Amino acid sequence: VRENYGGSVLKKELLDAYGGNVVLVCSGGRYLMEVRTCVGKSFDGTAFKSVECIPQVQQEGNCGNIIQITKFYSDSSNDESGKKDGEGFERSVDFTKEFL
Repeated sequence: VRENYGGSVLKKELLDAYGGNVVLVCSGGRYLMEVRTCVGKSFDGTAFKSVECIPQVQQEGNCGNIIQITKFYSDSSNDESGKKDGEGFERSVDFTKEFL
């Protein structure tokens, strides 16, 4: 994802980069909003390992074959960069979280 901020990527390439076991959710079928993973539980209820998502979750994947990965910008004066309001700067956002 990070290498394609502000650009586009083929859906197959993005799925392959995540090992194929994810659901991609896009705004308008084109702009990446979420990368969903499904995690199995062990007997004690803790996360165990990545598993194939159930069909209901898979059906929520709505991205087309070409996916745009949008850059986010911030003008917040509360930011640690030292920039003041109005001095917009680029901030990369990583959409992924590691669960295990």
